[in-house]
Amino acid sequence: MSLPFCLRPWLALAGLAGALGAAVPTASAAEFWVSPQGDDSSNGSAQAPWRTLQHARDFLRDSGLNRTMQEDLVINLAAGEYPVDAPIQFGPGDSGENGHAIVYRSAAGPGAACFVGAAPVAGWTPERNGIWKAKVPRGSLFRTLYENDRRGRIARSPNYAPDARYPGYLGGYLNSEGGAAGSITYRAGDLDPSRWSDSAGAEVWWWGNEGKRNWGIYPCPITAIDPASRKIAFVRGGSPAAAGERYFIQGPRELLDAPGEFFLDSPAGLLYYYPLGGDPNTRTILAPKVSEVFHLDGGQAGSHVHDLKFIGLAVRGTDYVADSVVTVGSPRAAFFLNHTDHIELRDCHLFQLGNLAVRILDDSDHDTVAGCWIERTGEGGIQVYNDLTQKQFPGRRSEHHLISDCLIHDFSEVRVSTHWCGVQLFCVDESEVSHCVIFNSGRYAISLRGNYSTQTSEEWVAARYPSYGNRFAYLDLSHGGGDSGDMGLMHAAHCNPTGGTNINTWEQITISHVHAHPSMDDVPPDGIFFDHPHSCENQIVRNVKVTDVQGLAFRTNHNPQQTLDNVSWMPGFSEKAMEYAKIGLTADFPSAYGGPASDR
Repeated sequence: MSLPFCLRPWLALAGLAGALGAAVPTASAAEFWVSPQGDDSSNGSAQAPWRTLQHARDFLRDSGLNRTMQEDLVINLAAGEYPVDAPIQFGPGDSGENGHAIVYRSAAGPGAACFVGAAPVAGWTPERNGIWKAKVPRGSLFRTLYENDRRGRIARSPNYAPDARYPGYLGGYLNSEGGAAGSITYRAGDLDPSRWSDSAGAEVWWWGNEGKRNWGIYPCPITAIDPASRKIAFVRGGSPAAAGERYFIQGPRELLDAPGEFFLDSPAGLLYYYPLGGDPNTRTILAPKVSEVFHLDGGQAGSHVHDLKFIGLAVRGTDYVADSVVTVGSPRAAFFLNHTDHIELRDCHLFQLGNLAVRILDDSDHDTVAGCWIERTGEGGIQVYNDLTQKQFPGRRSEHHLISDCLIHDFSEVRVSTHWCGVQLFCVDESEVSHCVIFNSGRYAISLRGNYSTQTSEEWVAARYPSYGNRFAYLDLSHGGGDSGDMGLMHAAHCNPTGGTNINTWEQITISHVHAHPSMDDVPPDGIFFDHPHSCENQIVRNVKVTDVQGLAFRTNHNPQQTLDNVSWMPGFSEKAMEYAKIGLTADFPSAYGGPASDR
């Protein structure tokens, strides 16, 4: 019997017999059971489990059990794969009550119960020159594929050419001859649009901002192509293009010519794919059906989903959703939380994802992400972001979150974005990011942003909530900045005016291996960067070691007032003050997931 793909790394690490014997002991709380082989018309016992988590959620809410809780309610999820055709929704009525939590846990150990937001594609037949085709439902729309443990990409030119020396690099790239607002001019001989018979979904992905500012890739739909002038027009607000832009084109069927590329003929219901590993009928090819798997939403400020725990779940196979203009935007996430409190994601494995792994929005508080393994996402890891304004929503802060003991890596597989990174806090206070190992990114590992900026209006500053009292500690950050510039692997901006009180602390951190691909023509990446003039002052940085960076160990954009104590780029640095044994993952990190890559 073949094992579900998401179980294979877990079983390989833990051993089949040991893993199955390590089931979570029966707790004293009221318990129910769910299994891929169960039946939603059964009673939810261990002997007669339900089939879906959704039914378990509905049963607790509709029966009123969660409103009369005297102890935690536990939903045990048996090992196996749980297909997800639509996001699994949780509202305020699905919350734990009376100081108790509803717990959804993988009964056979971390990663054993796997929620898959993609469906297998089967019945492949050869097409031509290494390309295969298969039927998919007419009207299907997806922007990424997964072949076993690797990602498939929309057909593009130049072909994707990863460089192991620069993690996060998404080239090869072409370089523009010129450009203007909403257009790029390609060089003679670089492209031949005259042969593109089907370019309705064509896009130009470019490093915007006038050829020199490599801050993020913008995916922009093409509106017109003029071969005579070699001009490609596209939908894009903001700064104009110029000569020297790095870019690639994706979408036209004729660009399908390399392993890992696909073209989707949605009206015909046909998927064309050049597989990475030979005959696709011998591989697991997954086409995403959802961009989110778990969606928790209180509905409005002050109304929360609360007191839920998701323990040991695996989630994989979500779609990438492009946002062509807005840099903060509203990307999807495997776990999407909005207006929540006391939500706990612990010991989860989140991988092969479209945009982010976890997003926590607006007036959320006391949410926890701990012991999680996050890898191979399209755009980022974890973001906590409060977009509510102080004037319209007084007192609705985002605060007291904990992100700890997480392994996060390879999180810019589709797009390097201006903001997304391993962990970002945005207009958040009194929260902690600690004991994490973060590596292999095209841009940041850690980023903190707040409300204050000398480069925006006073109204904007007054509107947003500040970021203060946050602590970043015992972090191992490495191998980043591989495809972007004018950044630091650890980054902060918009935090504090000179003499302000929005103080945050960075301590017991190691930063290393920060280099950008030679095609990147911008300020070289730094170890730490505090950005925006006089908008990130008076921060506390202590016991931090930075090594092997292309740019500077520590750089500020006119933010001279800092508290720097025992940092490696200043005289008097003491190795003895560094608590290396405590930096990175703790002994509580799930042994089933192993440890960091040995060659970091």
